[in-house]
Amino acid sequence: MEGKYSITHTCNSWTADMLEQAGLKGSAVGGAAFSNRHANVIETGPGARASDVQALVEKARAAVLLQHGVSLECEIVILE
Repeated sequence: MEGKYSITHTCNSWTADMLEQAGLKGSAVGGAAFSNRHANVIETGPGARASDVQALVEKARAAVLLQHGVSLECEIVILE
């Protein structure tokens, strides 16, 4: 499950801004974490599980919906 993933809204730069404003940049669940360099990228390391990524995405969706009133959709991209 090691790789990088992203979540998005209609405008990708707005998504990163909303995630950062919600305090999610660098936050982690298990082996998945939002990048410290770009809040719209989820990085995973050895031992990360799909459930870690899913939980982090759901945490982000809830935080952005609460703070900005915007519902994010998941766009998974696996880089090998």
